[in-house]
Amino acid sequence: TPDYAFSKDFYGLKYKGNLNNNIDANVFFYGAFEKPLLFFLRDTINAIKDEVPRPIFMDIGANVGQHSLFLSKFAWQVLAFEPYPKVSMQLQQQIAHNKISNIQIFENGLSDRHETLNYYAPTGNNEGIGSFDESSLVKGNRNYGRLELQEGDQVIQSGSWKGIKLIKIDVEGFEKKVIKGLSRTIEEERPVI
Repeated sequence: TPDYAFSKDFYGLKYKGNLNNNIDANVFFYGAFEKPLLFFLRDTINAIKDEVPRPIFMDIGANVGQHSLFLSKFAWQVLAFEPYPKVSMQLQQQIAHNKISNIQIFENGLSDRHETLNYYAPTGNNEGIGSFDESSLVKGNRNYGRLELQEGDQVIQSGSWKGIKLIKIDVEGFEKKVIKGLSRTIEEERPVI
């Protein structure tokens, strides 16, 4: 797709993107990326509100933040984790442009321990396939350099968040370490993952 910047209505928000990004192109042409998943997440948050009036949504591997932006309209708070600066910057710009106050961005990844690992960044138009998993090199990713990861339970405990009821994890092969690092949070909060 061509290098073409656009601004489009995104469920009552303004979404600024570029057609040369796969997720942005889906927003431009189809209204959203993974639209059935977005609606599932929305419906789940709305169903949980009967039990927990202020549910928190965690978006782990937030990328450009399409899921975080959409869920900010339904969740009490969104915790968005995205270590790759190129896409986390786009999410920051979307938040500022829309004056959203209930999304908190963490510019680090999550793991089962505090560590710094090589991040393998995408080289094509799909910014969503970056990973800390070296095997992603076969997808054409390149070594971007070392980025920071935090233990998920420590991050949650330090922020004293209660009501984490929905977690989306999209970390391209690094899911096992993310879930292990959130084991206490998962046990205590019992979220939908």
